[in-house]
Amino acid sequence: MKAWAKRAWATAAAFAAGCVAFLALGTQPDPGAPVADAHVDWRLPAREKQELAKPDAVWNDRAPWGAPKAPEAAPPPPPPYLPVGVLATGRAWQAVFVASGQPEVQVKAGSRLPDGGKVTEVSRTRVAWTDREGNKREHEWLTDPLPSQNPNP
Repeated sequence: MKAWAKRAWATAAAFAAGCVAFLALGTQPDPGAPVADAHVDWRLPAREKQELAKPDAVWNDRAPWGAPKAPEAAPPPPPPYLPVGVLATGRAWQAVFVASGQPEVQVKAGSRLPDGGKVTEVSRTRVAWTDREGNKREHEWLTDPLPSQNPNP
């Protein structure tokens, strides 16, 4: 006889022995016996509900892992735009402005800058503008040092 057949006969014999033992010795519940009320009306005591109110408030104020929530910060203001050059376009002049991490912008006199400032004058050697805070600024090419990144000079 093969090994798998021996295991199958052993399993079948154990099952048959269990069935015979249950029929000989096992008992069944009495279907006619009265059934006690299985429904239990259980509620959490009010005292424990009150004790959970404080931890629930802490849980709602913090992140799920217990770390305090970070205060919501306002988005940073756009970087200040600074003039870096002048271009001749026909008979008009355009100023070239750059800001940290932003593409360069070419604007004419009277145009707005992306950060909210406004260019007031552009000539061959001079650029004047109003920054986003309303401060009047100007830069004279070949005489003034380059403007600083600090928005409050």
